[in-house]
Amino acid sequence: LFAEQVSHKPVVSAIYWENRALGFSMTSTAKIQPKFWGNSVEVKIGGNAVLKVERLDEDYIITRPIISQSGFLGVGRPRVEFVGEATITCPKTNLQLILDFKQKTLLQGFRGESSGGNMTGRLVKLDSGDLVAEIAGAVDDIVRLRFANKPNWEPTALYDSGFETKQSIVRATLPLEKDLEPTNSLAVWGKCSKAIWNGNGKQASEEKRAVEEFQREVRRRREEAGVQWSPKYFDSLSDGESYMFRRQILENSRVEIS
Repeated sequence: LFAEQVSHKPVVSAIYWENRALGFSMTSTAKIQPKFWGNSVEVKIGGNAVLKVERLDEDYIITRPIISQSGFLGVGRPRVEFVGEATITCPKTNLQLILDFKQKTLLQGFRGESSGGNMTGRLVKLDSGDLVAEIAGAVDDIVRLRFANKPNWEPTALYDSGFETKQSIVRATLPLEKDLEPTNSLAVWGKCSKAIWNGNGKQASEEKRAVEEFQREVRRRREEAGVQWSPKYFDSLSDGESYMFRRQILENSRVEIS
């Protein structure tokens, strides 16, 4: 997994993720637009992600919902949710899944309950818009599917959060603080992140402002020196909005596991 902020204004991050064992890769451009609401923050993510599945020779173009994180100041339990619409489109199969995420109620947030039915979706044909199937459920519980041409059939469990969590344990290993590059987000935003998790909104705002002022100063010095900045891991494409991962970096850093 490689991720890099490739633009400051607007804030844009490029991401590349590959798993050769499972035969898939993902390239993503994310235009980050955060809004702070005291006890919560909403992050709108523009751009899209393209997931390539090698064994099927299929590409899935994904747009993302808003990410909402609340409970910073002790009002309700800390939680992260998806809110709004997202789509998954596969041109090869002529199918598109349109998802709609509903936010939990305040009472559900206080109790730490599953929303029970916070996500609905429609699988449609791209060329005609005809309904193929519907899904409903909760991303932190069970999602069920019903085919449109089989209305009398019981909905089928498509996704079970509890089962998948037990079967797919992923342990993330972070580099030691002393090994971080100066531009690594863990180093740049570490103090701000700690303030957020400690519920100190004032300190978080101050740390955020300090980071932004430092970045502006670095950019000013670079412009005065006539230095052209470019991303370290990604190349900008001709459309001016998309980025391609520099694969030679991956080959040079690959670790073989026997």
